[in-house]
Amino acid sequence: WGSKLVAREGVKVHGQWQNLDPDDAATYFKRGGVYEKLGLYDQALQDYSRALDVKQTLLNKSFFKIVVKCRAKIYQERGQIEKALEDYELIIDHYPDDPWIYFLKGDLLKVNNRYEEAINYFSRVLQFEPEFDVAYPAYVFRAMCFSALNKHDKADADYEKAAQLEKTHEKP
Repeated sequence: WGSKLVAREGVKVHGQWQNLDPDDAATYFKRGGVYEKLGLYDQALQDYSRALDVKQTLLNKSFFKIVVKCRAKIYQERGQIEKALEDYELIIDHYPDDPWIYFLKGDLLKVNNRYEEAINYFSRVLQFEPEFDVAYPAYVFRAMCFSALNKHDKADADYEKAAQLEKTHEKP
């Protein structure tokens, strides 16, 4: 109850802030987060979308990605997979240099049994020659997709690459 009460108060406060500056994307984003915590997903989606409509949002790379990822997460939780995939593609269109976005999109495709598409996105992750934190799960998840498609030789090769990465990343 305590956190829901605080969240409800947050919605009221953010609503008042909105009266002060309707072009403040951060306010929409914060209020969207409060709505999300309350389980008011329609309102959260609306505020996240409003935050994206503010022209300055696109200019701030990290803020833009955070807002779109939050919206995609809600779409994903609601089973609106195509909308979530569109949001990940929106980030890729504007900022194609982030391997994590390709990974997130590949993961969403994988959990929805769209293995061929997922393999393509995990492969794109690996083209970046990324750090261990994203390369390791990309190899493992791509191997899982290969396995699901009965391409066991490719799956084994990716599992082996993941194991090699893990060995080189281990602390002495």
